[in-house]
Amino acid sequence: MENTAITIGRTLNIDGKPLEDTGVVLQKDSVTAKLLLANHTVVLANPITKEYGALIEVRDDQNQIVKKGLGIIPPNASGPPKHIHPHYDEIFTVVEGAFDFFMDNKMVRINQGETVIVKKGISHSFKPAQKNTVCSFLVQADPPGKLNEVIRTVWGLALDGKTNKKGQPNEFWQGIAIGKELKDDTLFVSPPPFIQKLMFSIFGKIASEKGYKGIYEKYSSDDFWIKRIEQIPLIH
Repeated sequence: MENTAITIGRTLNIDGKPLEDTGVVLQKDSVTAKLLLANHTVVLANPITKEYGALIEVRDDQNQIVKKGLGIIPPNASGPPKHIHPHYDEIFTVVEGAFDFFMDNKMVRINQGETVIVKKGISHSFKPAQKNTVCSFLVQADPPGKLNEVIRTVWGLALDGKTNKKGQPNEFWQGIAIGKELKDDTLFVSPPPFIQKLMFSIFGKIASEKGYKGIYEKYSSDDFWIKRIEQIPLIH
């Protein structure tokens, strides 16, 4: 019988073998799987939050090729804390399932194939609306920000056992270094942004002197992810 599913994103041990209870199973004929198989891009994974991502190329309404982030989110995920992007808009399109978007304390449900634009400066968060289904979305920042590189750092730290059960950095100074890197890109709603910027200005230099960074070359390298995370299988 033909295998109708693919598994991606499992954590690999030092021998390159996938660990049990990691990864996500996708049906081959799903929109998400088709996007991944068409691009055969590098898959990222966070073993703590069980989120998966990839940078893929798709055609826009003008038939131009553009790069977008593909996020694959498990059921019951709490989603990111409320945050703002001061200098760019984000365009989300739901690939599969549905998401509840919270924008300026108003909830909007976005279903498969629908798009929502989150304007710069608008507080927002999101989570899957379906409890038993893996949901996915495409996201594009306009203009592009630093979030892709910082996600690689945070998820890479999680793979190296340097985050807590919520996927946040274990060490205070590491969190400060990431916050300093993101201060002109992404700010959380709480504590108030001006307090965050003040903290990063005061403590950011100390974090740097201690050797902490907001973006690490190690995690920015595709080789790291290929060695640590199960990639898209070759389909013949």
